[in-house]
Amino acid sequence: MSVVIPTKNGGALFSDVLQELRRQKEVELDLVIVDSGSKDETLAYARGAGARILTIPPESFNHGATRDLGLREVRSDLAVLMTQDALPGDPWMLARLAQAFEDEQVGGAYVRQVARPEADVLTRRNLELALTGRLQSETRALASPEAWRTLAPFERYRLCNFDNVCSALRRQAWEAIPFGKVAFAEDIVWSRKALMAGWKIAYVADAHVVHSHDRPLRYDFSRTYLTHRKLYEEYELALVPGLGEAVNGIFATIGEDWRYLRAHEPSRRRKLKMMFKIPFLSAASVLGQYMGARDERLGRGRDVQGI
Repeated sequence: MSVVIPTKNGGALFSDVLQELRRQKEVELDLVIVDSGSKDETLAYARGAGARILTIPPESFNHGATRDLGLREVRSDLAVLMTQDALPGDPWMLARLAQAFEDEQVGGAYVRQVARPEADVLTRRNLELALTGRLQSETRALASPEAWRTLAPFERYRLCNFDNVCSALRRQAWEAIPFGKVAFAEDIVWSRKALMAGWKIAYVADAHVVHSHDRPLRYDFSRTYLTHRKLYEEYELALVPGLGEAVNGIFATIGEDWRYLRAHEPSRRRKLKMMFKIPFLSAASVLGQYMGARDERLGRGRDVQGI
């Protein structure tokens, strides 16, 4: 099985990822790394794991095209895409993911994500509630391209949910539908095209990776903004359709998160720290959703670098 990982300054966590990949059962690992300018030990870790390494200039990185570059190097009919910080949850993760392709109509599959042990209670809750945190596996298909027009925006989003934090592609499906040059959310763009072409998408809940972040507020806002621009572009989905809904949503989210924090965070120190942070987190999330969809709808979306 081939595994393709784009890297840049992966740090010690990337070394842990490689160690867990080498412990995977029932698979013969073919590892391809596409590095875009690492200055730390990332390339040494990759060489130590026996990876084939491709290097590209940092400015040429593109979420879609860079993955295509790595996928051209794979040696198997099944290629796994991972991020450098997605830690396999157990030694059977890749084998369970591969089982989804026993259905010859499955073109892509992806796994469940579990928060890191040190993640705060809100991060853990949010990931458990996300489409990539569900405990029930499923395989999805589109009856026909014409059926797409009958779906509501959220139904389109749910149908096409796909995540390259840890996914797998049938080589035949990728060759017919490469990612192409896509600056952000290349995974959901690809899944929509694959479904339209008659392929199935599988979600494999009994395989998981450990993956979550504690990012700066500015980064969280920018990523949410870009995500919801793309959701509107692909599905006409606006979860926060107006400014009034955004204002109400911020206050509602603050109250809900404070209540959840009081009930589930045992540490007094962490509880106090999170209580002060929650208003800013809520504003970044809700405004990012509102502004992203609004700007895409009005055709005035702005570029955001470094996401």
